[in-house]
Amino acid sequence: MITYDIIRTRHNGKESESFNLKRPDGTDDYLFLHFKTPVVFTIFGKKHKLTSGTCIILSPGTPHAFYPDGCKLLHDWIHFMPSENDIFSKLKIDLNAFLYPSDSSFITASVKKCELELIYKDEFYKELVSSEMTKMFIKLKRQLKENVLSYHTNDFKSLRIDMYRNPHKYLNTSDMAKSVNLSRSRFSVLYKELFDISPQLDHINSKISKASYLLSVGTLSLNEISEMCGYQNIYHFIRQFRQVVGVTPGQYRKNH
Repeated sequence: MITYDIIRTRHNGKESESFNLKRPDGTDDYLFLHFKTPVVFTIFGKKHKLTSGTCIILSPGTPHAFYPDGCKLLHDWIHFMPSENDIFSKLKIDLNAFLYPSDSSFITASVKKCELELIYKDEFYKELVSSEMTKMFIKLKRQLKENVLSYHTNDFKSLRIDMYRNPHKYLNTSDMAKSVNLSRSRFSVLYKELFDISPQLDHINSKISKASYLLSVGTLSLNEISEMCGYQNIYHFIRQFRQVVGVTPGQYRKNH
């Protein structure tokens, strides 16, 4: 089980409008920040205006600075060290990048629990703190996923419906990704998360699904069906159909 050593923390930390923090050498630990009011944040020499609800996890030694954007500052923060440095790559949470959970309301409650445990230090408080940190980061990951997927869900669903109706329109995953204006790698990750199947395999299924329908309802030749389903040659069509269905297209037609 991963553990977290919390150096210091604060929930609902308040600062004045004139607050201006600068850390040109970063910190010696990891730093989790959750801004509840707008701030101007500088990282890697570039300024960014952040809205309330924005989070960031800074790795040790990452230069940064921030100040409130025309208001008093309200934020949650935790300086900590995890027992496993690759925990965030396992969770697929980017370090030193702005994170926009769909609902960040749970964060303050988690930080408060950790803060109180560190104050009172009752028995097994370190275990409870680690458990709360783990829960918070898992919830954060879920919220990030929900936020990204909700943005693309309608486009992905429309694409999938069109692909099953017209599989010949999409030669490969790159074609599918272009239709929703995403890179191939990003598209593949989101597609798998949304439909629990890779786009490559789903595209094959869409071609086989249409081929099965055409074989059972009409008298089109295998060459015609192969072309209508997007295959470049009939031999590839026959081989892939048999791999997926278990019988050749000709045998399938006889049985249906």
